[in-house]
Amino acid sequence: MKASKVERQKRLIAMISMDPGLLIRDLAKEMQVSRETVRRDLDELSKAGRLHRRYGGATFAPIGLEMNFSNRSEFLVSERRSIAQLAVKQIQDNEVIMLGSGATCLHFAHEILAQQRKVTVITNSISAATVLGKGENARTLVAPGEYDDAEGFLWGHETTDFVSKFHADVLVFSVDGLSSAGAMEIDSRTGWILRRMMSVARRKVLLVDHSKHHQKSLELVCPLTSIDMLVTDLPPDEALAQHLDNAGVIVKCVEKQGGNDAELPGA
Repeated sequence: MKASKVERQKRLIAMISMDPGLLIRDLAKEMQVSRETVRRDLDELSKAGRLHRRYGGATFAPIGLEMNFSNRSEFLVSERRSIAQLAVKQIQDNEVIMLGSGATCLHFAHEILAQQRKVTVITNSISAATVLGKGENARTLVAPGEYDDAEGFLWGHETTDFVSKFHADVLVFSVDGLSSAGAMEIDSRTGWILRRMMSVARRKVLLVDHSKHHQKSLELVCPLTSIDMLVTDLPPDEALAQHLDNAGVIVKCVEKQGGNDAELPGA
């Protein structure tokens, strides 16, 4: 049976981890697919930050390397949109939401706008605030701070001090990686702000696509036990699912067939 793209890319990562010297021709022969298919998969994995392209093949990307916001926004767009749509279903009207920065959180803002949800959103993301400001139902409060144009967010002591003044029903956030250790980030500035947001939010809802599963990054934002719900596009594999279950994390997955969501058994 023909492997799906996700299965094929997982196998590519596994093969390169065992032998970084493998070339595209070797990978194509081993996987019984065309070289062009391997090139497309490697390019996608490189855009996602999972691999670093080199002539004739790929190697693992350094843990401290992150694509800029505009490039991340172009990757797995439909998957992130579906995650955002499912995440908005977990929100009740009149709730106060702490919203992180990043591409998936921006999709969440678009869905809040599209569904005309009556909520209050506190965020350090200029991109998300700009989207939310186009609607009439969502009240938006923007944290002050130093502006990073490449990432579209505000950061610094003013940002964390502002966040500390509030209480929220839920934090909706995304990170660069999710492993058995917890949620991980490349950018320490984002890590600082997220931890402060966590301290004032009753529920923590993490939004990550499947490319972040088992992905380690520079800094631990929080352990799995600090996360109440994970919203993702594809079910985590057995090992990660077990860690999530042990930590008491509810896992909501986007189901491809029919666009319905599914909750993992035992989660």
